[in-house]
Amino acid sequence: NKESQNSENDVKQMQNKLYINVYSVAALLISLVSSIISIKAKNKSDKILEKIQMKDLRLRTSNIVLSKRLEVFPKLHIHTDKLGATIRYYYKHPNTSELKKGLQGFYKQLSDWDAKYCIFSGIEVTSCISSLRKKLEEEESWRDDKDTSFISDDDIKGVYRDLQNLEAALKKEMAVFFTSFEDENNIKEEYIDSVK
Repeated sequence: NKESQNSENDVKQMQNKLYINVYSVAALLISLVSSIISIKAKNKSDKILEKIQMKDLRLRTSNIVLSKRLEVFPKLHIHTDKLGATIRYYYKHPNTSELKKGLQGFYKQLSDWDAKYCIFSGIEVTSCISSLRKKLEEEESWRDDKDTSFISDDDIKGVYRDLQNLEAALKKEMAVFFTSFEDENNIKEEYIDSVK
């Protein structure tokens, strides 16, 4: 009888040890799963934080660029507007020397502006400036005061069309087309969406 009692005690002790081991393994698994979930949650929150920081950086950068464009684009717009007026005047009162002076002055002003501020230009303004400079560089007669030949009417019209495209691109990249007095609170969001 004593042996059977000892045997039963041994079995109970083994069962207790087994239960303890099972509980220990279960606790370990729960702890492991909890750690994995915690790590994944941290990674997800880190990614969300990173996205928020990137959006904030883009917004701040966009604001800085837009602010600088609002400062420097009007300077170029003054020159394009002045040359446009000179070309329009030329068609009403043909005077090649005035038009040559206007083209020479504009080319210098455009080159100077581009050297100083091109870093703030977007793709469209840069493309318009390149097209206009190329057109002006291809035609040499307007640069030489002694040259009696002159740019053809088609070339003048091409320069004028490029001026208009540049003016439109300047306004677009300054977000002029996206603002109105009714929606001043949405100016930043609309500009950022148009740049994307």
